[in-house]
Amino acid sequence: MATLRYCSSLIAVLVWLLSFAVTRCNAAPRSSFRELRFSPDGQYVLAQDNFEITVLTVKPLLVSFRIPAANVAIATFTPDSQEIAFVRRPLRSPSANGSLVKTPSYVERWNLKGGRLSTSSRLPTFDCGTEELSPDGEHVVCVDYSGTLRILDVASGDVEFQRKGFVKPYLFDDIDPGRGPRPMDLEFAQTSFSPDGNFVVVSAHGGTLLWDLRQKLTLTLPGELRGLRNHTTLHFAFLPGNRFLITHAWGRKPGFWKAKIVAFPSGTPLSEVRVPLGLIFRATYPGFILVRPFGLRQQGAAVANLSTEEVIVNDGALDVFGDHYIAETVNGKTIALYAFGKRLEASVTIQPD
Repeated sequence: MATLRYCSSLIAVLVWLLSFAVTRCNAAPRSSFRELRFSPDGQYVLAQDNFEITVLTVKPLLVSFRIPAANVAIATFTPDSQEIAFVRRPLRSPSANGSLVKTPSYVERWNLKGGRLSTSSRLPTFDCGTEELSPDGEHVVCVDYSGTLRILDVASGDVEFQRKGFVKPYLFDDIDPGRGPRPMDLEFAQTSFSPDGNFVVVSAHGGTLLWDLRQKLTLTLPGELRGLRNHTTLHFAFLPGNRFLITHAWGRKPGFWKAKIVAFPSGTPLSEVRVPLGLIFRATYPGFILVRPFGLRQQGAAVANLSTEEVIVNDGALDVFGDHYIAETVNGKTIALYAFGKRLEASVTIQPD
């Protein structure tokens, strides 16, 4: 029994290490882009690396404008496809007496048609280990390094929800049984917003929260959504059309999870699918998910069709809209637009030598 507990705990730690190492706040292995996304209307593409955000038009595939982004969290298109929004994180700069001063963080919104800054809203200063911005740019989920979860209103800067100890340290049996369990760093917190920005689910070993961002209240987890309370549930994501995907077991086919698609908010089961191993994110186009990093080698990314279980794999970032997908090329400097079937339709270099 002790051996079983040790193996179970060790697996949990290894999963956490893998998840933490490849959160979207870091560059994916073998990929220059942290994010590559279609806008919800399919008219624009966002390409983000560690230093810059590039916004492109799709027809034709051309660079529209660029934003310096050396200290920026993952950007998102607003649901109306009019703006992009992101958190510009605080910097530490030397003061006159030589001490380091921490600058504030801001949520910025940029107009897509004009390529200009629309609004800049200052946020309270918290050291966020996990930080996610809602699709509409109106709320930020922050889990600080003490494990406290906060949900912030961007416009007012108010803390609308706070729970200390939401994310807890892992405890695992040491190889030397005589030493007993010991703490390991804070575990990875998973966050998923509904496409309209009305709801958010945050889950970690210490608990799961379903929060109504409009009504500012906690909701119960009905039906199959109750499975989110189980810390062995590794990955989940909101899907368009009031649906929610939950991985719940290893699939029989190597490199795949078994997953359930359930109705939201009822939790009524709708279907079961297989999805590739990796961190799961909502794709821009309904009926697909993104997996990044992908597979047992944890390299590159994949787009999975939830109806056919067809998977498109790429060494770098990618996203799908309609019958097309956008993908990073091997050299990490060019993105290309493909029709399904790998037919190249257009490409543009956005990181010239």
